[in-house]
Amino acid sequence: MKLKFIIPFLFIVILSAQEETTFEDDIDRAFIHAKKGLYFALGNIPITKNSLSQDLIDNDVLIASVKLSKETNGVKVTSTGIYKTYSVDLTVYRSYDSLEKEGYRR
Repeated sequence: MKLKFIIPFLFIVILSAQEETTFEDDIDRAFIHAKKGLYFALGNIPITKNSLSQDLIDNDVLIASVKLSKETNGVKVTSTGIYKTYSVDLTVYRSYDSLEKEGYRR
């Protein structure tokens, strides 16, 4: 008799545990997409323009939206990583000196 109640309970517990890991995995994937956008922007700093706005698409799916603007003594990069219905925003401020030390061109 107790077995009838335990099996459905265990099934519900297992399903709820899978949802939590899926949520974390989805957030992590959106974060990875935002990082890809940051690396793209830092690797493609425009020489003549003061700003860059680009969407990154992979397999017909938008993965990141990137905005770069040149500031007085460096650059500001904002990347929005997108995965399913999740989005993660990252903003990075980098000086020209630190960019040159890391091998990025101005």
